[in-house]
Amino acid sequence: MDVDLDNLSVLAPAKRLAEQALTELLSPDPTVRNAALEALRPRDEDYGQVFSPEVADGVKQATETAWQRLSPPRVGPRTQLQLGCTLAEHINQSGAFPGGYKRLEGQVQPGRVWVLFRFAEPGSRTGLTFDGLVYMGAERFAWFPKAWRGVPTA
Repeated sequence: MDVDLDNLSVLAPAKRLAEQALTELLSPDPTVRNAALEALRPRDEDYGQVFSPEVADGVKQATETAWQRLSPPRVGPRTQLQLGCTLAEHINQSGAFPGGYKRLEGQVQPGRVWVLFRFAEPGSRTGLTFDGLVYMGAERFAWFPKAWRGVPTA
């Protein structure tokens, strides 16, 4: 997964923190995995800080629906974390995020670091891939899985 080298000074610290937060999802202890997942749940105020007012309510509704089905990923003892980061304004240019993010073009607040992550076996380029993790600052992330589902198609 690629890193946006033009913005490395912003992205590198966020990537390190994301790696720390997401590594807990690999714990063999289900209590640790569940707590790590719950720590990523967006707070009500996060939506307005990440999305434009025009789409924040729709994204909130879609995200809350997604969270009703979320559980920590089932991973093996050798599973590794792979991740990539970009700034909100570069999501679609990065080519790494799913095509649905085109619906969020111009609807995300610039300057936020967005993370795409994958749990995979060593040496594998495939695995469980997830999107929509956003660095909120103060060493906290909020996960908006498939956030584009909250934006009507044009």
